[in-house]
Amino acid sequence: PVIHHWYKFLNISIPGQSLRAVLQRTFCDQILFAPLFIPTFMTSLMILENKEEHRRLDGITDALKKNLPDIVVTNWMVWIPAIFLNF
Repeated sequence: PVIHHWYKFLNISIPGQSLRAVLQRTFCDQILFAPLFIPTFMTSLMILENKEEHRRLDGITDALKKNLPDIVVTNWMVWIPAIFLNF
């Protein structure tokens, strides 16, 4: 639901199908939204997995510090082209 409302907001805020509008929506999605959404999603998964190392906040924080940069870069490699085509 969050992503649906985010894309709706983007389409209202940056209307049109021009290259400029598509690039602006892609930029906003991947620079503003993704870096906030990914750690939220990862934290939720770690809590739901209920692994011993993720039962404390410092365990989750350590996992995010260790993995988040690579995950964000991988996200950009996969989703920037996909989102660009989608917009």
